[in-house]
Formats: sequence, C-alpha cells, structure tokens
Amino acid sequence: MNEVKHNPLSYLSLVGIFLISVGITISIYVVNEWFKSIDHIPLTILATLLIGMGMGVLIMISISELMVYQHKENMHMIRQIINEKEKK
Repeated sequence: MNEVKHNPLSYLSLVGIFLISVGITISIYVVNEWFKSIDHIPLTILATLLIGMGMGVLIMISISELMVYQHKENMHMIRQIINEKEKK
C-alpha cells in the first residue's frame, strides 16, 4: 500500500513562527516608544494578539503532530494483527 505522508509540523510551523516574530517585532517597537513616553495601545493589543495566535498555532500543530504519530502507530499495530491472523 502507498502510504500518504502527512506532516503538519512542517506545513504550519512557518505560519506560527511568522506570527510570533511579527508580534515580537511590533512589541520591540512599542517598548522602544514607551521609553520615550509615547503610548501605542492599539499596537500593543495587536502585538499581544499576534504572539498569542502564533503560540496557539504552534500548540495546535504539536497536538496534530501527536495525533498523526498515534494514528501511524495504530495502523502499524492493526496491520501486524491482520498479518498474524492471515498466517494462522
């Protein structure tokens, strides 16, 4: 059987890393401006949302990666059981 390779970690990890890096970049700008006594409340909210969304994406990716790994293990075990029954 041809096995389809699914690797959600490689598909979406760049999205999560991009969101986090943009959020951190905006945060650095906001902190730099804050030291000059300039407030950027909307940018602060945006940076927090971007970092939070990036972390959420990375968490969902790791959960989906665990699910894919568990599915592969289950399919391997099922194939072993079927092969053992066919031999008997």
